[in-house]
Amino acid sequence: MRTPILTLLLSLTLLLASAAPAAAAENQWPQDARDVAFAIASRATGQPGLANIGFAPGAENGIEGVANNFYSAFQAGRIALVTYTNFGTGSVYDAEVAGVINLADPNGRIVALQFGAKYSVNGTRITINQVATATASPPTVFVEVYMVPMDTFMNVPYDVVNDWGALYKVARENAYLPPKEEAPKGAYMVLTFVKNRIAPDSQFEAIVNTRKTARTERDNTAKEKERIMDYQGWRVHMFAARFSPTSIRDHFYINYYYTPGMGVPASERERVQVARWDSKPSGDRQAAAPKPAPMVVEEAPAPTFNAPPPPAPAYAPQPAPKPAPAPAYAPQPAPQPAPQAAPEPHPVYNYAEPTAQPPASPPAPAAAGPGPLERGLAFLNPVFPDDVELIQNRLKELGIYKGTIDKTFGPMTKRSLDHFAVQHGFPKGQWSLGLQKALFQGTGL
Repeated sequence: MRTPILTLLLSLTLLLASAAPAAAAENQWPQDARDVAFAIASRATGQPGLANIGFAPGAENGIEGVANNFYSAFQAGRIALVTYTNFGTGSVYDAEVAGVINLADPNGRIVALQFGAKYSVNGTRITINQVATATASPPTVFVEVYMVPMDTFMNVPYDVVNDWGALYKVARENAYLPPKEEAPKGAYMVLTFVKNRIAPDSQFEAIVNTRKTARTERDNTAKEKERIMDYQGWRVHMFAARFSPTSIRDHFYINYYYTPGMGVPASERERVQVARWDSKPSGDRQAAAPKPAPMVVEEAPAPTFNAPPPPAPAYAPQPAPKPAPAPAYAPQPAPQPAPQAAPEPHPVYNYAEPTAQPPASPPAPAAAGPGPLERGLAFLNPVFPDDVELIQNRLKELGIYKGTIDKTFGPMTKRSLDHFAVQHGFPKGQWSLGLQKALFQGTGL
C-alpha cells in the first residue's frame, strides 16, 4: 500500500499533465492555496513565512534542501499553482495544492521546484500536514560561455575548481575579451555554465565543430577532450583548445542541446537546441546566442499574493497573466537552425592538453575513517592528469579498468567509469561528487 507522502511524491511527475482546477473557472486561485505555496517557498529559502501558517511535526522535512539550508542563498521568484482541491466548505476543511516554485541566487542560478502539499484550514489558521518537493526539469536552459587563458586556469586553486560559484567567479573575472588587434594563438579552457539546476536524468550536450549547423554527437570534434562536471545539479562543460579568438581560420561554434528528464512525461522529452556560441566574440563575454528566453511556468491564472514574495529576478520579468484552458508548461521554441552551409575550408583547430595542474592536497593515507575523497571534501577533476590517475587506480583495484594507468581520461576509462556508475545508480557520462564518494568508499582516501 502506498503511503500518503509517497503518493504525493509520485503525483509530482504528473502535475503538468493535470486537468484545469475548478478555481480556474473563477479566474482566481483560493487565498489559502496561495498562502500555503508562499509558506513552502519561504521555508525552502529560509525566509520568514506567514504567521498564521505552521507545519505539522516533521512535515517540513519533505521540502528539498531544508535540512541543510541548501537554498538559503536563493530567493523565491514566480510561484505557479497548477492544481487545487478542497474537501469541505465553511472555515474548517482539508485541502491539497500543487505547483512550481522558481528560485534564483545572486549568481543567476535558477531552480524550479515542483511541490505538492496537504493541509488543514481552521478559521484563519492553516497547518501543512504533508509536503513533498522535487527539482523539475525546465523546458529550456540558460548557458554562459567563457574562454579562460590556460595559463590562468592552471593556476586556479584546487578548491575553487571544486566549487561551482567560485569557478564561475574566476571564469567571469578572467575570461578573454577581444582586443582591437589580431590575437595570437594560445591555449584556452572553454567553460560553459548551465545556469539551471536540471534533473540527474536530463541530457545536456555541447557539439563543437567548425560548421555552424553541426548537431550530432558524431559532429562533436571535442568529444574525446571534453568534460561534463555535475555540481549538485548545475553542470559545467569544459574542454581545452588551442586557437586564436580573432582568427577566421580558427573559427568554430558550439551548439547546445538539452533533453528534459524527471518531471516531464517521457513522451514529451524532446531534444531541443537551446543556444549556439561563436568562438569569435563580438565583445559580450557571457552570452551564448541565440539567447534562450527566460523560463516561465505559465498557469491559469497567475496568483497574486497578499503578502508579497521577494521580487522576481530581473532577468525573468513576469508577463501579463494569460488565461488558459489548462495549466501547462510553456516550453520555449527551439531556435531555428541556419540553412545548411557547405563545410568551411578552414582546418579544425588543435586541442591543447593541460600541461600543469593546480596545486592539490595529496591524498590522505588509508585510515580507519573516510578520507577527503570519500567524504567529498575534495573533488577530483578529470581535466587534470593526476586526478585521472587516482580514478584509474581505483577502477583497476575494483577489477573494472583493464587498461594502463596513463593519466588520460580516454574511452576505456570512460567506459569503465560508466560501468561502475550504472551499477551504483548513477547516470552514464557524468562525473559528480556523489559518484566520486561511491567510487572511493572504504578506501580511506
